[in-house]
Amino acid sequence: NNNSGGGGGANDKLKRETAEIPKLGPTGRPYTMKKRAGDDAKAASGGRRWDTAKIKNQFQTMLQVAKVSRHHVAFSGHGPPHKRMFACEMTLAMPAAWKDLGLVARDGDAIANAAAAGEIGVGAVTIKNNVDERGPRGRRGHDATSAATVDVSSSAAAAAAPPTYEVHGVGMAFAKAESQRLAIASLFDGIVAATGGLIDPSAPPNVAKILNEQRKAQQKKRSEMGRLMLELANSSRPNAEHKSSKGGWTATVTAYVDGGKKVESVGVGKGKSDAEDIAYANISDSLADTMGVLRHSTLQKIVDNSPGGSVASLRVPPLPDDAMDCLIAAMGTPEDHDRRMAAWKRAEQIAIDRIQAQILSDAGAGTDGGYRRAKVENTKHADAAANAAARAVSELADGEDLSEDPFLFNARREEISARFKAEEAARAAAAAADADSPEGKMKAVRDKLPILKIRESLVEALKTNPVVVVSGGTGSGKSTQCPQYILEHAIATGAGPDTRIIVTQPRRIAAVSVAERVAAERGEKAGNSIGFSVRLHGTSPRPDGASCEFVTTGVLLRRLMRDPSLEGISHVMIDEVHERDINTDFLLVLLRSLLKRRPELRVVLMSATLDAESFAEYFST
Repeated sequence: NNNSGGGGGANDKLKRETAEIPKLGPTGRPYTMKKRAGDDAKAASGGRRWDTAKIKNQFQTMLQVAKVSRHHVAFSGHGPPHKRMFACEMTLAMPAAWKDLGLVARDGDAIANAAAAGEIGVGAVTIKNNVDERGPRGRRGHDATSAATVDVSSSAAAAAAPPTYEVHGVGMAFAKAESQRLAIASLFDGIVAATGGLIDPSAPPNVAKILNEQRKAQQKKRSEMGRLMLELANSSRPNAEHKSSKGGWTATVTAYVDGGKKVESVGVGKGKSDAEDIAYANISDSLADTMGVLRHSTLQKIVDNSPGGSVASLRVPPLPDDAMDCLIAAMGTPEDHDRRMAAWKRAEQIAIDRIQAQILSDAGAGTDGGYRRAKVENTKHADAAANAAARAVSELADGEDLSEDPFLFNARREEISARFKAEEAARAAAAAADADSPEGKMKAVRDKLPILKIRESLVEALKTNPVVVVSGGTGSGKSTQCPQYILEHAIATGAGPDTRIIVTQPRRIAAVSVAERVAAERGEKAGNSIGFSVRLHGTSPRPDGASCEFVTTGVLLRRLMRDPSLEGISHVMIDEVHERDINTDFLLVLLRSLLKRRPELRVVLMSATLDAESFAEYFST
């Protein structure tokens, strides 16, 4: 009588016969009778009345759609022969999938407490603690203890088998078919009450479909994880072979890692794609066996810590050992390198002084009416300031410890800062004096850009926040103006010598064109305060601070390989961060780690369409 739902034919055997007509079922639940079935249904289910004409079909549909695997139906006869009444007792075990999918408003303890207090309905729900998958009679599905009574000899066995919550429905009528319909109505009332109204038995949710969708989503996630792990392990191109098998397909994925170690995984599914996804999902375990648990966990941690779960390692092939030995022998020790750089700086300064002396000599001996002499005199002060700054940088490169003489260090720093302020003042004066001048036209264009509204907000946010997210539409001016706002504010506040900005662009042409545009807006050519660096090409900005360098993401990653702390860099700005390529994701991982070691570093993320909250949450954790 397990999983039986018959309507009761002529040959059906009754469970028991009694002369008296009982009012309560075996669990204490009152029998539902036809004359009060509507009232009972309304009271138990918040005003809902069941259609008893269709309720048997609805019950069979619920068993299939809601993944109910266990239910029980029993009949019994009562009363004298001339007034024989039939009682139907139905029991349904609530599937664990209902709770897993959140279709039960109460947890196990709450259901037990509510059933004991009669809130769900007296005798509507009972609890059975399962000791073993097979009952004492050897038949699967029977429970070892009775309802609401727990007598388990082994606590370990009880912990292994969670309790089962059973919903009961009882009905009584003069016909067996009618008593079964009334019992189903009573059972529906108990389901609605036990689940808190989240399941309507007459129109149940498709639990099987929901579980299948969850299984597919989880399988897809594991498959993508397997592909990412292969990419991080720098494997060869995976080869997938498919074979038709009975009732489905078998996929075999093969790859090679660590210079030739074979990794193989097999998956079985209904279709080719399902089988291949399962094979990729299983390949993670094979990788752990092949390359070691420690390395596997390290790569897994890289994937887990990436913003979008899509990150790959930089594939920079290592140099052979003999090539490294040659490079080390040619470069010498770090002290040798410092001495070579200092000698080059001194030679450069001697050459510059010789050329200037020759120019002054030629100007004094010329017959051009003193034109060249006047020109040289007009530029003498500017050249003197530039040379003083160059000598200061040269002496710093030569290894002079200016920290022992704070007065000298501050004097040189203030001299460089004054020169930067003079440049900015001259540029602003030229724009204000003539609106039709190149400086004036450029200022008018900059003032019309929408990004101007956040200038002060950006500067203030960078004072207290290590990471700032700037989101603006295409053409708002964020790529060209935000670096200038930071640079101009630093110069105005005297922090110019300490300000060096790096701005990343996803493509070479973008890095070069944006750098040239920003330099044009500042009335100069690339190489002064603005520079750029792409693969095999670049123009470095001035070395004494107040500079902005536009680079590709790959160039910055290689710089981080040489200098993981980015010494001397005050701001890192990542443009078009929403494009989310592998290099950008890996750069975000490195920058978040770098901020822990350099809290004074400032990071600015810029994009046209950006989920600001997700990036802010990533850097805040």
